[in-house]
Amino acid sequence: MAAAPAQTFPDWAGTALILVVTLLAYYPALPGGFLWDDEEWTKNIEELRQSWHGLWRMWSDFKALQQYYPVSGTTFWIDGRLWGSWTFPYHVENVLLHGIAAVMFWRLLRRLEVRGAFLAGALFAWHPVMVESVAWVTERKNVLSMVFYLGAFLAYGHYTGFWKEETPPRRRCMYGLALGLFVLALLAKITVFAFPVALALLCWWRRGTLRWRQDLLPLIPFLVISVVVGAGISWLEKYSVGAVGNDWDWTFAERILIAGHALWFYARQMFFPVGQSFIYVQWHPDAGSWWHWVCALSALAVIVGVWLARKKVGRGVVVAVWYFAGTLFPLLGFMNVYGMRFSVVADHWVYLPGMSLIVLAAYALAGSGKLLGKRGELACMVVVLALMPVLAWRQTWQYQGMEALWLSTLEKNPQCWLAHNNYGILLVEDGRLDAGISHYREALKHRPDYAEGFNNLATALMKKGATDEALQLYRKAVSLNPGSSACNFDLGNTLLQKGEIDEAMQYLTRALELRPSRAETLNSLATALTRKGEIDEAIKLCRKALELRPDYPEAHNNLGFLLLRKNEIDEAMQHCRRAIELRPGYAEAQNNLGNAFLQQGRIDDAIPCYREAQHLQPESADAPFNLGNAHLMKGQIDASIDFYEQALKLRPAYAEASYSLGNAWMQKRRLDKAVEHFQTALKAAPDHIPTLNNLAWILATSREASLRDGAAAVELMLHADKIAGGTSPVIKNTLAAAYAEAGRFDDARVASRQAADLALQQGNTDLSRLIREEQILFESGRPFRDSGP
Repeated sequence: MAAAPAQTFPDWAGTALILVVTLLAYYPALPGGFLWDDEEWTKNIEELRQSWHGLWRMWSDFKALQQYYPVSGTTFWIDGRLWGSWTFPYHVENVLLHGIAAVMFWRLLRRLEVRGAFLAGALFAWHPVMVESVAWVTERKNVLSMVFYLGAFLAYGHYTGFWKEETPPRRRCMYGLALGLFVLALLAKITVFAFPVALALLCWWRRGTLRWRQDLLPLIPFLVISVVVGAGISWLEKYSVGAVGNDWDWTFAERILIAGHALWFYARQMFFPVGQSFIYVQWHPDAGSWWHWVCALSALAVIVGVWLARKKVGRGVVVAVWYFAGTLFPLLGFMNVYGMRFSVVADHWVYLPGMSLIVLAAYALAGSGKLLGKRGELACMVVVLALMPVLAWRQTWQYQGMEALWLSTLEKNPQCWLAHNNYGILLVEDGRLDAGISHYREALKHRPDYAEGFNNLATALMKKGATDEALQLYRKAVSLNPGSSACNFDLGNTLLQKGEIDEAMQYLTRALELRPSRAETLNSLATALTRKGEIDEAIKLCRKALELRPDYPEAHNNLGFLLLRKNEIDEAMQHCRRAIELRPGYAEAQNNLGNAFLQQGRIDDAIPCYREAQHLQPESADAPFNLGNAHLMKGQIDASIDFYEQALKLRPAYAEASYSLGNAWMQKRRLDKAVEHFQTALKAAPDHIPTLNNLAWILATSREASLRDGAAAVELMLHADKIAGGTSPVIKNTLAAAYAEAGRFDDARVASRQAADLALQQGNTDLSRLIREEQILFESGRPFRDSGP
């Protein structure tokens, strides 16, 4: 390559131009939110971002992050502590890092005396193919790695003397700096693995030969580090990230065809950047197609051909082509990369390799004066420099948010099952269930074995109330991907809602094994344990969930509810209030706070909480039920009946509401209505001991002959006594009354004596005295008649 002409503008002006235009070109993305898997590097590492220990885990635990890139993870750790979920600074940092990399690229080329150095730096900054790496927060990995990579190049240049100025006293220091920057670049993203090969190519380009001692020997440490780190991260990508399975089940011949297709695709995109898509149409290699072989063999011919013609085309062209192909090598299908599940090509994979083709283009444009004249050369450069930021600006719009991203992808790639699925998620979250379900079904049409698609479709159907169909789909999702924590979690949650507690716990436990740090799973397991009566274990899980996510309102509410069960009212109220602070419209937490007040006897404080819950969630039966309880405690029986009836209209099978309504009618001495509601309650909860007891008491002791049924009362109380384990004096006493009503006075006397003895054993002397008074009736062969309150 010919030497570069002298620069005609100051460095500060060139730097300012690149940075300012870059910021303007990427302006549409700056206010945008997180995209796709950005949460894996932000929200989902919340546990790690809370402490210095979390930062240490990013470096010491290979599986702490989505991929083992601890340098990139460290920047997200810092951002999380500074900005939280405010996305604007994340985007600004990415754009600035990219702009800095472009300036460093220009300076490196200028030091190497490459013609068109500034033009290459500007093209790199504003090329639309680079937009994906800059506007997508997750690809901080790319832009950060590039800054360290170019810094390592500049430092190594000082060490080895790529340019005329040499500083011998600093050479050893520069070598160490280059090595350190290279390691940082590798740990930001592995795509810079070919750095030592790139250095060797650069040495050959400068001198036309490679010297062992001066050129190759110093590169050995770089090469060893590259191989070791590269092999480790490649293994993690395959077995930890999940780049293994049918999606990567290509023969070696098919991988060669993918490589040929990808090389030509990326070259075309770099020279003619049109039709960029976040996910390109998936390309399927066909070893029986001659055309596919033409692509692969022609790509190989170019790589070999430039070497054979090196004296004619120049060493610079050889370096550019070989650098392009070499740095792309792991992304050409020869290694399993997770993203190839969606498409074998992606814009962010060519961020580093594309630099060499940009240099070729800039070199050609800067030398076009021989053909076009100086004015023609200037016109070409102006057109290109003006066009590129516009193309980048247009491309950046699709990264404004998730909806824009997936709609743009579907416009260019209508068969993209991932885009259908993810756009469906947005639609469902927006309440457009039918539209979301349609996109989920379209995703499954193009990808019938897509476990997440079945899982998401099931979730949407659950929101429509189609629980049985949803449950089948959840099971299908787990069968397709038993190693998915999300699928196991959703199936477990659905089973929990259906009351199938034991099976639910199996899947929730599996979900927790797969992802131990997920607070939602811990909270759901706590709910399951609560329903099994294991309150202490449930409390432990809620506390652990809050250690992981202190701002998790559901866990605060759940813990508050559990502490109420333990009568630890003050702490329960703290957690309920915290849940409401975190989610001001949280109806369930308002209900639980009201329950806490009610347990303290502060009825007037409880009622406003219940009314607020009813206002927030008018379709829920819980608030009117609780209002019924509060008014019943105040002695306002008619008001309590109204609220219980409201609750039952909303939830007809609400056993507790039917039971409480029965109690209210008992207090009004409308025993016929009480019997009706107790019977309704037992249909929904046949083992509810208080309902069994109260219904049997009316059937055994009512003064209204039409209501009495001794045999039915005995049957109910034998069932209750079995559930209670024969340890309840109240149950034994009601059983005695039922026996007496049925004319079985011997059994009545035995049950009554047992009841009195149990009451004494439990220290309840008043109850024992009342039972013995009733026992006198049974001894004389008379049943007990309740005189009412």
